[in-house]
Amino acid sequence: MLTCSHCGRDFDVRSDHRKYVSIGVTLCSLTCLRLYVDSRLPLTVADFEGVGTNMRLPAMNGETYYSVSLGQSFRSEYEGMFAEVMVFGWGWGDIRYENHVVRLKNTIRKIYIPDFFRETKGVWLEVKGEFLSGSKKKFLLAHEQLQGRVILVGPNFYNDIRREAMLLRRHRLCSGG
Repeated sequence: MLTCSHCGRDFDVRSDHRKYVSIGVTLCSLTCLRLYVDSRLPLTVADFEGVGTNMRLPAMNGETYYSVSLGQSFRSEYEGMFAEVMVFGWGWGDIRYENHVVRLKNTIRKIYIPDFFRETKGVWLEVKGEFLSGSKKKFLLAHEQLQGRVILVGPNFYNDIRREAMLLRRHRLCSGG
């Protein structure tokens, strides 16, 4: 059993998702994720060492997901759906996609580019369907360096985000927006 960092409720997840949920902040639902981020005291990028603006996005290799409603491409469908939920469902207009580079301390030429940054709260959100080789170590280093302000949105949220994104799309189609 895990305890939600926001509401304090005990919850459990599938064993293959536990490795994602137990890193840093543990959140039991999309509602708690949204409320947890909203409750953070605002910080700016200047409050963190080693963070710069990503002036040149890395080339997107392989499959990408294009969000028509946002007019932007994402590296994965999961990231695109989550962006739509944050912007249209939660009203977070201050979300930026891959606009910061974190130079990880005590590593040789290692950088970390978090998926999303919420400007008014100084919180980064990392969307992961699964950790690829080395990405978990980089995430943990960034999580520590950024004072716990990188929140992992793991595969345990995928179905809820997909459902929410589809409802938002239907609503926009029906309302002509």
